[in-house]
Amino acid sequence: MIVAPEVFPQMKVGGLGQFVAGVVKSLKKKDIDVRLVTPRESVYDLPCLPATQLKFRALAQEAMNFCEQEDWRPDLVWAHDWSGIAVLKEFQNQSAKTIWTVHSPLANGYYYYGYAEEPESEPIDWSDDFFDFHGLAETGFRLADEVNTVSPAYAKEVNSKFEIRSSKWFDRLTIPSEVEGQIRNSNFQNSKQKNQIAPKIMGIANGIDFDYWNPKKDNLLAFKLKDNYWPEFKKRNKIILQQAFGLPIVDRPVFCFVSRLSPQKGIDLFFSTLPKFLGKNKAQIIVVGQGMKKYHHFFESLKNEFPFQVGLKLEADFDLPHQVFAGADFLVLPSRTEPGGIVVQEAARYGCLPIVRLTGGLKDQVKDGVSGLGFSSFSAVRLEEKLYQATNLWPREGVWRLREKARERIRSWNMITGEYLEWFDERN
Repeated sequence: MIVAPEVFPQMKVGGLGQFVAGVVKSLKKKDIDVRLVTPRESVYDLPCLPATQLKFRALAQEAMNFCEQEDWRPDLVWAHDWSGIAVLKEFQNQSAKTIWTVHSPLANGYYYYGYAEEPESEPIDWSDDFFDFHGLAETGFRLADEVNTVSPAYAKEVNSKFEIRSSKWFDRLTIPSEVEGQIRNSNFQNSKQKNQIAPKIMGIANGIDFDYWNPKKDNLLAFKLKDNYWPEFKKRNKIILQQAFGLPIVDRPVFCFVSRLSPQKGIDLFFSTLPKFLGKNKAQIIVVGQGMKKYHHFFESLKNEFPFQVGLKLEADFDLPHQVFAGADFLVLPSRTEPGGIVVQEAARYGCLPIVRLTGGLKDQVKDGVSGLGFSSFSAVRLEEKLYQATNLWPREGVWRLREKARERIRSWNMITGEYLEWFDERN
């Protein structure tokens, strides 16, 4: 049984929803009895709000009610992200094996909620016990039989943040002192978890739906790929994209940023980089996303300064990226931290070359100079260097070789599901 806070396309929020939809679809193709429990309304408020806690608990209780009503006992309960902690607690005394998959970003050694404006530290009322925000993540690690993240490189980052003090799940975690005593005295320490030996956190990279992201058949595109002739595909869709955003139809490199407007996405690096970069050449940039007001103000100011080079849609839009990736030359994603970065594969599928900071899932997907352009340090200078490298590369044949290599690294959900099934078999 899979219990998740979102599933695409019923709730279009992010990579988690696409992950759930893709894995469920692939499991059913393999004739595996999989049941999916998701909420009827969004659970994405700030995680420390009482309304959010109630939604998390309601989702967990709904999963348990479903099993009782159907008289069905799953062999495995697969929970996802913050709402998954409530699921783990609900099923902790059951015989089912529990898996927790972490999709959230990591900052300064601890997890914070990607949809919140800032990392939270207020106490969270979790059932009968109080935990601070960091302690809540630690609790999820301890409750699950197995934990994984959505990329191998991100799993290494997570493992490196927590001191291994013994072989037990609970003792291996570095827990904030103010909550350590409360956790030790909580009723979470049942016999099932207390004696469990903790493995390292696993990482399995995400994929995309090859049917939904198909340049030859995508009805969200004004011009589809024909006879694998990519130059015509990119040229025609660039003109369409420029027209849609009211930009001059010129043969220049077009960059794009498609994501939530959140600190996690590294937008602060744009503050000093983009005004200088756009002022020195005629490149264009398309921005699609919604988030913090300060980022809305920055991009609006940039648009006012460079009206013929900047195109904006500062709203959440899950259809428009298809046309953006088809028309744009480069996707820019300088994330501070990135668990998966599924958008890189979506862009590469349409010949949009990634320029990323090499962290987490982005490090798994992009090799600098081979399947995209990447930089390691969180630096505006390094980002600016890559933007200029892209403009120099753009009119040359080499950009097509990089695009081809980027497409070769795209993974399907069938492939990812197979890896999960192998992992499940190994752990049983």
